[in-house]
Amino acid sequence: MTPFFHLIKKSFQSNQKFQVQVAILFVIFIAALLPKIPVFYPPARRFFGPLGSQEVFCSLVLYSSPFIFLAYCLVTRSRSLKFSWFDGIFGLMILMNLFSFFWIRRGFAPVNPILTLVCSFFLYLLIRNLHANQLKDYTLFLLVIPVIPITLEACHGLLQAIQGKLPLLGPFYNYNVFGMLLAMSVPLVISQVFSGVRGSIYRIISLLWALFLFTIMVLTTSRTATCGVVLALGVASVVYFSPQLTGIWKRSGSAAKITVAAAFFSTIVSGLYFVYSFRPLSLWGRFLLYRVGFNIFSRNLLTGIGFGNTFSQLAKYQCDYFAMGKGSDLDRFLAGSNGMINSTYLEAAVESGILGLCLYIPFWFLILRVAFQLINSKESGAERSPEPAVNNYSLRNLGIQIWKGERNNMVRFGVGAVLILFLSMSLSYSPFMIIQINIVFSYLLGIAVSLSESQKSEHVKSD
Repeated sequence: MTPFFHLIKKSFQSNQKFQVQVAILFVIFIAALLPKIPVFYPPARRFFGPLGSQEVFCSLVLYSSPFIFLAYCLVTRSRSLKFSWFDGIFGLMILMNLFSFFWIRRGFAPVNPILTLVCSFFLYLLIRNLHANQLKDYTLFLLVIPVIPITLEACHGLLQAIQGKLPLLGPFYNYNVFGMLLAMSVPLVISQVFSGVRGSIYRIISLLWALFLFTIMVLTTSRTATCGVVLALGVASVVYFSPQLTGIWKRSGSAAKITVAAAFFSTIVSGLYFVYSFRPLSLWGRFLLYRVGFNIFSRNLLTGIGFGNTFSQLAKYQCDYFAMGKGSDLDRFLAGSNGMINSTYLEAAVESGILGLCLYIPFWFLILRVAFQLINSKESGAERSPEPAVNNYSLRNLGIQIWKGERNNMVRFGVGAVLILFLSMSLSYSPFMIIQINIVFSYLLGIAVSLSESQKSEHVKSD
């Protein structure tokens, strides 16, 4: 029996609370991400049609999270809950948005955004309150839970590619949603390529798995997802290998430094040109929404227009923007958006104003801080691979270190990279309000914060 399946068998034999937790999590992810069984067997579609769309399944799962959390507390007899500054900022942000939604909003606003935000907090709490031993012993298994259904959706995308249906939409009928879900799985699988504790075959399988997910993600043509994965893995790798890279940079000559800087600059320019040339009208449409968003923010500086009000009010504000004589003929041609400003940060400023940003900015900063803590961490019982002496820093030694793998399972690296991915995707999209992505991210955020706390407690004990 392989070590992974032995771990599963052992956990179910010895930990009743863990059994309950895993059962709940499987129900959440299978129900949320794999409701489209008729897609794989078209003749059965007429029997499942009355059940509704994918969003209905995801909404039911997410909106029931407060009751799932309560049921978990009762079944496992949890008498105390974990609490940290992160939980406090997250909770205050929820309360602020509740106030903004019910008292500051202007006109009609759908209730979906506030329900999504509140219920994601309870889903986060459900994962956040894992027992320390469960988190320490079964983290890798817990991370596999969302990756498996997303991989099955990637297989669905492969079938679409074979049939020539490009861009790939999966069962979501939206290439951005499909691409972002795949993007959130890639760093988790890539982290196992860097791990050296389970043998070369395990790492080769992880590499092939990651390449498969990345290829399907590219075929979705989601620029946000593809650029986000490249940026997140690049930042995470630079942070993790920063001592080696710094030593290599210091030992390099001027010619090598100039060459690296020129290559880096050329890559950035080429990437920006590719993003622009792929869908130029789409990019200009985003710039229009950014300009409209800044205009709305300047006119509602203190409290914003109310949480969740962008969807119903954006068309009106676009008309006001053009009525002031702003915008070109191309802008008018591209007007008529889908109700999104296409930036989490700008949308938060528009809806919550400066007062809301006083909570949003610390929340985003804490997510980034947790990401860097996890990437830089030394895991208990399995140190990072020893770094060579300062005078031995070279690309060859760094390559040998990566080839041999690190002396830990690298799950913290993967989770930290996902947090950076989410923050980078939020620059040009609003992923948190997409229910499928919200479910996966809230789950991973709960694991990330718990891992960060356990890391601090380990350092305290060692001191």
